[in-house]
Amino acid sequence: MENKKLGALAFLPLIIFLGTYIGCGIVFSVMGAESPFGYFPRHVALLVGIASALILAPGVKISEKVDVLTENMGRSGVMMIVLIYLMPADFRAQQQLLAARLLLLTCVYTIFRSNFWFLAYL
Repeated sequence: MENKKLGALAFLPLIIFLGTYIGCGIVFSVMGAESPFGYFPRHVALLVGIASALILAPGVKISEKVDVLTENMGRSGVMMIVLIYLMPADFRAQQQLLAARLLLLTCVYTIFRSNFWFLAYL
C-alpha cells in the first residue's frame, strides 16, 4: 500500500470520534441527564471514528486498511481481537434496550387488558 499524504484530512476520524462522543454528552447534559456521558457508550463513538478512517482512502482495499489500522494500534492479532470484541458490544447494548422496551409494553398490555376488559364489549 502506498503512503498517501492526506494532510489535515487525516484528523477527520479523530474529530468525528470526539464530535460524536462529546456532542452526545452535551445533548444528554442539556436534556438534564444525571450522568450525560454514560448514556452513549465510548466504544460506539470509537467504532464510528474507525469506520470514518476506513472510508478515507477509497482506492485501497478494506483488508489492507484493517491491516494497517491493527498494526499501528499495537500487535495486529491482539488489536483484531479487540475490534471483534467491540463490535458485538454495541449490538448487545441495543438488544438489551429493545428487550426492556418489549417487557414494558408486555406489562402495560397485560395490565390494560386485565383492568379494562369491559371495553371489549362496547
